[in-house]
Amino acid sequence: PDFLVVTGAVDNFVLDEWQKVLAQYNEASLQLHNQKADSSEEKEQGLRIKVRELLIEDFSGFDQRYENSTVGLQRWQDAWWLTASNSIFSGELFIADDAALPLITRLQWLKLPKSSVSDDLSPSDFDSLRKLNLDFSVEQLFLGDELFGNLGFELRSQEDGLVFNNISGDLRGLRINKENPATLEWLQTERGEETCLYGQFEFTDLGDVLENWHYERMIESREGNVSLDLTWPGTPNQWALAISSGPLYLKVKEGRFLK
Repeated sequence: PDFLVVTGAVDNFVLDEWQKVLAQYNEASLQLHNQKADSSEEKEQGLRIKVRELLIEDFSGFDQRYENSTVGLQRWQDAWWLTASNSIFSGELFIADDAALPLITRLQWLKLPKSSVSDDLSPSDFDSLRKLNLDFSVEQLFLGDELFGNLGFELRSQEDGLVFNNISGDLRGLRINKENPATLEWLQTERGEETCLYGQFEFTDLGDVLENWHYERMIESREGNVSLDLTWPGTPNQWALAISSGPLYLKVKEGRFLK
């Protein structure tokens, strides 16, 4: 099929606006595809759009703005395949024609401000996330200049809040296996906001893990795991052991206390 290749540079790009244009393009392309040629039974393919290494000074999408992004865009099966790279992230997104299907985001790296862990999550953050149906993975997640690890999850909205299913990855030495993923729920209840986390986290040397999370190295181990089913009031990043309820089991092999 013929391609219309778009490249060069533009001042700004608003993804939400272009998704409407792409939806219209899909509909027109499908109608053309279904028309039979007068002289044969073959179906027309129509002209396809491919964006290649387009430099965008101001890129807006998913309630965020990014400067000096290089993007690519083309059809991939029943979806648009968007690649993007800037100072904040680099990776690819698959935006399905069917709005009921999740947005698939696969990133090579993502850099978040160090304050992301401590900043309060607001009702607007909650509402923005409820609009997303997201399958997410990142190979290298940074907080500031520090490599935090790798992470994957599936974000879904439910009646009383948000649920992060199939959480897996390695965060500062705490490993969550894909075969035994964790789950986090951010709920709106009659008592206010509430967060639930349950799963099993594995580690090698617990002393290294404690130091990675900026705690005192009180214990060392050859290997071990922690299983938990905790609930605490507030948002996910307001966790503190003192305000949590629920079981927490620590298993350590060949461990020793340093103090």
